[in-house]
Amino acid sequence: MTCPTCICFDVLDQMDLSLGEGERVREWDGCMLEPFAKVASGENFREEREDRLRHRFFRKYAYLYTRHGKPFCCGCGRCVRQCLAGIDPVTVINDLIDAHIKEGTSSG
Repeated sequence: MTCPTCICFDVLDQMDLSLGEGERVREWDGCMLEPFAKVASGENFREEREDRLRHRFFRKYAYLYTRHGKPFCCGCGRCVRQCLAGIDPVTVINDLIDAHIKEGTSSG
């Protein structure tokens, strides 16, 4: 939730006590939080922490890259400094690229 390029949000309906009026508001949210992927039926599509982390990596470095031609990471390092588990996305992505390259050269 410290990433300056994060665009995750939730939409909430806030009703007044009379239930006669209300407003729909957009509120910042975080895809790494467990309730983020929970839907009205109670199902949570990313209940496990590793599923949320995978989604975050795919969103930052694959989905948005495919759509816009660049990753949604500005390289500020905030996520690394704030991560209690010490996960460095740059290291993870570089390791994945290296593994992919090695896999490609060993299979040919």
